[in-house]
Amino acid sequence: MNIIKPENVAQFLARFYDFHDALLVTAAYDWLVGGGTCISVKMETRDQQAGGHSFVRLRISEPEEVVFREVNTSLQMLKGLRVKWFDDLVWLSFQEYSSQIETVEDFRNSYFYVAGQVCFWEIIPKETILGGWIPEAKSR
Repeated sequence: MNIIKPENVAQFLARFYDFHDALLVTAAYDWLVGGGTCISVKMETRDQQAGGHSFVRLRISEPEEVVFREVNTSLQMLKGLRVKWFDDLVWLSFQEYSSQIETVEDFRNSYFYVAGQVCFWEIIPKETILGGWIPEAKSR
């Protein structure tokens, strides 16, 4: 897995078009074998390097703050991803026009945000996006 760091975050976001119009597929709280926790977020997004779409999984280790609020609008289609560091934590906001988010309080006002120790990312096969189960369209 790759690690998102302050020195590579701009390149990471640019590769995936800042996750603008990305599709949020799953968000889960995972307990890891051997101890520890992480938030796992899977998305389908445009990928400049692949020349099409890719499935990306973010894993935020040892989350200290996690908020996913129910709202009247859909959180499934992202309008961008914002990533910043404050007090040795990486903060991610998965919501509306996220370039407006600059402070910890801005993140805390997001509908969906995570703050944790480290954020890992990887491209995952489509077949694993829902844990190996992919719904198929049925013909009538």
